[in-house]
Amino acid sequence: MRKKKKKFWRPIITGFTVLYLMSMGLATYLMEIKFADEFKENAAQHLSSIQRQVESDLEDTGDKTDGAYYSYIASQIMSAETSGQFQRFSLAFYQTDGTLLAKAEDRIWISGSLSDTYTLEHLTDEDKEILAGYAQRSRGNGSLSGDPPKYRISTCPSKDGKSLRQILVQELSWGPTDQQGSEEYTDPVTDCVQLYENVQGKEYVETASKIVWEWNAPGADKTSAQTSEAQILFPYLVSGGYDQWLKWNKSDYLQGSKKQIDISQDKIEQTLAAFSDDTYTIRTKDVLYTSIWSDVDGDFKPVCYAALLFESHPWLAAMDHLKYVYLASLILMLTCIVKVLYVTNKTYEQRAATEDMRRDFTNAIAHELKTPLSIIRGFAENLQEHHMEDKRDYYLAQIISQTEEIDQLVTEMIQVSKMDSEHLPLQKTPVSIYSLIRTQLERLEPIRQEKDIQIEYACHGDFIIDGDIDHLSKAIWNLLSNALIYNIQDGSIQIRTDAKSCTITNTGAPLTEEQLTHVFDMFYSGDKSRSAKDKHMGLGLFLTKKILQLHNLKITLKNTREGVQVSITK
Repeated sequence: MRKKKKKFWRPIITGFTVLYLMSMGLATYLMEIKFADEFKENAAQHLSSIQRQVESDLEDTGDKTDGAYYSYIASQIMSAETSGQFQRFSLAFYQTDGTLLAKAEDRIWISGSLSDTYTLEHLTDEDKEILAGYAQRSRGNGSLSGDPPKYRISTCPSKDGKSLRQILVQELSWGPTDQQGSEEYTDPVTDCVQLYENVQGKEYVETASKIVWEWNAPGADKTSAQTSEAQILFPYLVSGGYDQWLKWNKSDYLQGSKKQIDISQDKIEQTLAAFSDDTYTIRTKDVLYTSIWSDVDGDFKPVCYAALLFESHPWLAAMDHLKYVYLASLILMLTCIVKVLYVTNKTYEQRAATEDMRRDFTNAIAHELKTPLSIIRGFAENLQEHHMEDKRDYYLAQIISQTEEIDQLVTEMIQVSKMDSEHLPLQKTPVSIYSLIRTQLERLEPIRQEKDIQIEYACHGDFIIDGDIDHLSKAIWNLLSNALIYNIQDGSIQIRTDAKSCTITNTGAPLTEEQLTHVFDMFYSGDKSRSAKDKHMGLGLFLTKKILQLHNLKITLKNTREGVQVSITK
């Protein structure tokens, strides 16, 4: 029993853990299917939206193969991308022969014309991250809403306009125009007074500035064009934020558009048809193509192909979506484990206690039977040897007496067995405890007279119980007999009843703490010398408590100034 108790928690924890992992795995799998379908639909919608936008813009452009335009439009579309943290896109355009025309990349755009966009190929990754951080903190990089921008990004192209020579980041200070003095501040970079008006019509004027970051192209020509304010066209930066741009920038797949692809209109139609099929399973890394149509010399035909590269992580999306379910389920599982372990441990302890009680019961019975059996054996042997024939009747009387004692012990053992049975039948009828006490005291009248004990009654209401009168009579008999037997000579017993309780107080010697703790235990008899004298075997109060518990009654025992008091309450 003890050895098994040390290991019972292992299968319980293992079972709950396996159940938790299986249920959470199934829930995650089903949620992953849902997100995979959403990501596939999202990719198709993105590509369709890009196709409509580009085809609409092409109506206002001249050269349908202008790489500068496609570079700008790709970077502009991607800078406002908000697809989320578990699916990211990259956009590329290919000529009809499959040659790369342009792709989304980190760019700077000088407002004016589409040709004024520059790649940042000469900047290190660290420089790009610094620049992206300032752009993110510039509050929309100069948008006409809210407070004035905190930072301004300016660029200085080379003299021929083909590359960047310098990038400057200024930290700006602003003040309301109505609070400025007569002297106006001229920005040293733009060489003019800078004004800003928000959507509420409130005007601000630049009051001070300082350069907080500067990049210069290595080996660049010192001669350059005029420095102008620029916009950052970093994918995901405007709407997704710095972290989303950084993840996009770190993805080798999204950065790796092929320089040449084998593509045709037929392959595009086959790809789109397969992608729209319900049986198509989206891959973690995938690409989707479509045609960009436009009017060329009166003929409406594809002028280029758009490729939408995307990384999808439906498993991660499912796990993120279910994170609170995981947590709640984990807490519930741990609660169940603790509860089951507690109940199981309690069951093992009850079994161990039952085993100990059975062992003690057997030892106690053997001890109780040993004395009368030894006496019977001794007297029987004397009778067998025909010694002292004049005491024959005495020997026989003692044998009968010890036999009756054994019979009484067996009877009480049968009562204990019945009390421990879960199916003990109770013939319930309304029983008056006050009347039951008076009846049992009449049976105990010889003991009362022998010790000259006074009985005092205080009936403040009859204590009525719906119970078995035979069992309750046994319980009351045990309590009253103890109150009389362990009372002092010429003592008294006070009996008080009301509608919900009954107390019996005698003038006997107070009980010790040990006796108060174990008085209702089986075979506990307290003072061994006294129990031997009164033939008390320690089953009376044990049976009494069992009987009262079967009737949903509570019994307590305590010392008082007069003696000992036992209380029965509902």
